Amino acid sequence: MLGAGLMSYAKRSIEALNAGHTDFEGRAALAALGDTVGATNLLEGAQGRDVVTDRVLYSQERSERLGVGLGSGATAVFGSRFAGFGKTLGPRAASSLGYTPYSIPSISRPSYSNPIIYGKYTTPQGILLKGNIFAGARQGGSALLRTKSLAAAYRATIDAAGGSPHGGRFFHVLRHFHDQPGRVGPGGGPSPHGVFAPWYRRGVVFLLDSAYEGSSNPSGTAFGQVQVHSNRLQIAAWLEGQPIIGAQFGHPAAPRFGQPLDLYTVVIDQTTKQPVTMFPGPAE
Repeated sequence: MLGAGLMSYAKRSIEALNAGHTDFEGRAALAALGDTVGATNLLEGAQGRDVVTDRVLYSQERSERLGVGLGSGATAVFGSRFAGFGKTLGPRAASSLGYTPYSIPSISRPSYSNPIIYGKYTTPQGILLKGNIFAGARQGGSALLRTKSLAAAYRATIDAAGGSPHGGRFFHVLRHFHDQPGRVGPGGGPSPHGVFAPWYRRGVVFLLDSAYEGSSNPSGTAFGQVQVHSNRLQIAAWLEGQPIIGAQFGHPAAPRFGQPLDLYTVVIDQTTKQPVTMFPGPAE
């Protein structure tokens, strides 16, 4: 609107100069302001005169200005609805050609190799992903100085980088795409860690959305079991006809090490629509 107003002011100023007017700045500014929402064009079309130069407008010009005024007014009033309608048309057109939002290359779509450095991303299904590498590095450094523990620094980094001080969120999800063979439990024994197969690293958003869609569309391609715990939605899902989702690696001595799985679980906060975690295997 600012750009349209500036262009309109320049255009009307030139018209006023060409018509021999010298004291036109105020009228041109008001006319340009009205042009941004179509009010000035509607007034000129109805009255048949240019509001800045007072020039008589003939039928063709009056019709043009009425049309521009109606179009600008409709855009100003219903612009957000037009945008929403356009967003629905885009996926429909792509879907009719065999494309999905996940098959079209996009540099903005987060993945294991393309984490959210700073900011947020909303998936096609409406799941909110956040990231802040800078906050993660700051908290991780502070934890290292305070505890002298690399493990504590790593946890603090992941938690803060995920966009929330209360959990890793997206960065916690990414941890399940990286094997941690030395992982141990509080007692020092081997602890399993659900790790997704490497070929899913590009499809983090797809895995999140397919499980979330399955929670409301049981007849879809991804569905398992949905449970609500407090404000968290726990979804166990599988992908039909796809390779194995992953395996429990963690440590060779851990239970179910190396077991093929076609099932995975996603936990989503229902209030914020942020993922809490996601891992291969059934919910436990």
